[in-house]
Amino acid sequence: MKTKKRKVSKTQSFNLKEYFTWKMILNFGLGFSLIIGAFIYVSPDLSAQAQNNRPVNIQSDMKGTFFYNPDCASCKKAYPAIFWHNFLHMANHKEQIQVVNVAYSGNQHFINEYAITKTPTMVVKGQHLTSDNGKQLVKFTDKGGQHG
Repeated sequence: MKTKKRKVSKTQSFNLKEYFTWKMILNFGLGFSLIIGAFIYVSPDLSAQAQNNRPVNIQSDMKGTFFYNPDCASCKKAYPAIFWHNFLHMANHKEQIQVVNVAYSGNQHFINEYAITKTPTMVVKGQHLTSDNGKQLVKFTDKGGQHG
C-alpha cells in the first residue's frame, strides 16, 4: 500500500524565523541580563544583612576572618568583595574568608577576644587590617596577613 505525501502549505509549515526573531532574542537577552545584574547587585547586601545572625565558632582552617557590622557604611562598602571572593571559592573551604557579624549579640565577645576596635576588620594569622576597601582586605588575606 502506497502512502500519499501530503503537501503542506506555507501557512502550515513551521518557520523558525517567525518564532525566533532577532528582536525577540534581543529582548530576552536584555531581560535576562537585567535579572542577573539585579541579582549581582543585590546579593551581597542581602547576604550581609542575613549572614551570621547566630553565634559562630571561629574556623582556623579558613584563610581569614572578616569582622563586620551590617549597619556600618564602611562594612557595606567592603562586604561585596568578601562575598564574591567566597562565592568564587565556594568549592574550597580553606580558601574562603569567614564572615562574623559582631552586631549580633552572640558574636560580640569576639570584639574583645580579637581586639577589634572598629569595623570592618580582617584578621589573618593574628594580623589586623581595618579598611573599607574590600579588594585590599582580600589581598591582605591572600598574602597571609602581610601588608602591602
